[in-house]
Amino acid sequence: MARSSDAIGLSIGLAALTAVGIATLRLMLPAWSGTGHALLALVGAVATCWVLLWLARRSVAVGISAAGLILALVLALGARSLRGQIVERVTQIDRSAGIDLASAVDPAATGQPGRSTNLVLIVLDTVRADHLSTYGYPRPTSPFFSQLAEQGVLYERAISPAPWTLPAHASLFTGLPPSQHGATSEHKRLDDDAVTLGELLHDAGYETLGLTSNSSASSAHNLHQGFERFYEVFRPDPSVGARAIRRGLPGPLARTLARSLPARPADKGASEVNRLVSHWLDERSERGETRPFFLFANLLEAHLPYDPPEAFRERFGRGPPPASLKGLLGRHWFRALFGRIGRGDVFTADEQRALADRYDAAIAYQDEQLAELIALLDARFDAEDLAIVVTSDHGENLGEHGLADHVFSVHQTLLHVPLLVRYPLQFPAGVRIESLVSTASIYATLLELAGLPTTEGERGRPAEPLPRVAGAEAVPFVVSEEHLRMQELATLVAEAPGAHAGPWLTRFLAVQDQHRKVVQVGDREPVVFDLDLDPGELKPLPLESREDARSLAAVLEKRRLEAHATREGAVGNLDDATRESLEALGYLDDSPPGG
Repeated sequence: MARSSDAIGLSIGLAALTAVGIATLRLMLPAWSGTGHALLALVGAVATCWVLLWLARRSVAVGISAAGLILALVLALGARSLRGQIVERVTQIDRSAGIDLASAVDPAATGQPGRSTNLVLIVLDTVRADHLSTYGYPRPTSPFFSQLAEQGVLYERAISPAPWTLPAHASLFTGLPPSQHGATSEHKRLDDDAVTLGELLHDAGYETLGLTSNSSASSAHNLHQGFERFYEVFRPDPSVGARAIRRGLPGPLARTLARSLPARPADKGASEVNRLVSHWLDERSERGETRPFFLFANLLEAHLPYDPPEAFRERFGRGPPPASLKGLLGRHWFRALFGRIGRGDVFTADEQRALADRYDAAIAYQDEQLAELIALLDARFDAEDLAIVVTSDHGENLGEHGLADHVFSVHQTLLHVPLLVRYPLQFPAGVRIESLVSTASIYATLLELAGLPTTEGERGRPAEPLPRVAGAEAVPFVVSEEHLRMQELATLVAEAPGAHAGPWLTRFLAVQDQHRKVVQVGDREPVVFDLDLDPGELKPLPLESREDARSLAAVLEKRRLEAHATREGAVGNLDDATRESLEALGYLDDSPPGG
């Protein structure tokens, strides 16, 4: 009877391990090479056999089953960690619904009669313009970006419509402000009926490829619309799997499995983006692809926690960072950040210096990766065949205004971003345009370069294309929006018990022209900043003191009312968690908007 129960236990354990082993390999498949698969499979098989034989000699049937299930769970956790989030999403697009390229494209508009322009949009996530040497910053953070700018048009006053990733990317892809495209912190998804750049270009005959290192610019938020292939290159963290293995298994076995895990990646995804683009270009050549392409890439190296390679940290470091920044520069930076904000901790001069050092080092490393990416493209295509746009979605606070990261703020540190276009057929080399522009104009610019029209849709009219020569007429103003950040507020309250979240429980609106900026926070009175005399926005002025800012205030009020009407009409589209939070706070009742 005992032998029978032992056999049953052994069978159950083996079946469990086999089933989860297969599932584990399937989980790992998108991210690992064949060598990686073989290594973990071999180590796992040896370890499994060792455990089972050890238990079988002692005739512990129940122990065999338990060990099998525990080991299977640990392996699954380890494999999930190994896999990270490097995922290729192949979008099934109905080509029969597409538009014939020859009839849709205006050859004269492309600058290349008889052929279409390849389009490239690269987003340097979280990069503020005033920390690039290209824009006068004294440290050499962007030598390659400067070189690229000399080959095309550089925009001195490019402003983002939003201070964080999701709404800013949605504006890049639709040409619309956040209150019109609707993908904000209150509704974290671009709706299916939004017409995107990728969809229009695909329907016009373009091959479309997207690569993102940022989970806020991913398919989870429906930003993959129109891309035939969309790679989500989020940073794997093998240390999670290693800890799980060490905690769940006996010493010798734990050490064996932990050593099989790969080393922590050198960056947040830029090198993997470059590898995937290189592979795609080779594969495209092998299949003889003749369609023009639209390539979108998001690089995340300048995002918290700033963690560039050691060589760049040494180059830009001015001593070790203060111990008080350990949390902000570590794995749990999100919690550390909102704990500080909730407690009202002011960033010291030493802390601001250390944050700037790490941030600058990350930008410099990303600049090197950008150079590699452009080199991959330039090796295969002439400059006349590539229209390249490089920008950022938003900037970063580095202790200014008592803030870090890019939350609860519409300061220029978050809104003023780099922007260049290199396309020698239409954008003359070496031009610097001082006129105010919005990065939402990139949408219409790329459509125009593809010879496609920009039309007004149900959600509004997209921004006009970018100017191409110095002295071109500037847009009269640019509006930027920051909506309620519910997840961040919840973290703030959790990390700083007793903190008063009221000052941050609000929306922000900013409208600026070439010289002035009007900001409204919630339902408070708008204030004015003179950007010529006070570029750091340290001296808010009452609106009545600046008669020349009243036209901007009228624009701001109009946008505020339009945004409120949009929210009232789209309350049913709010995320459930956001809806519940807003109802509890009185934001969805019949009273006037609080922000």
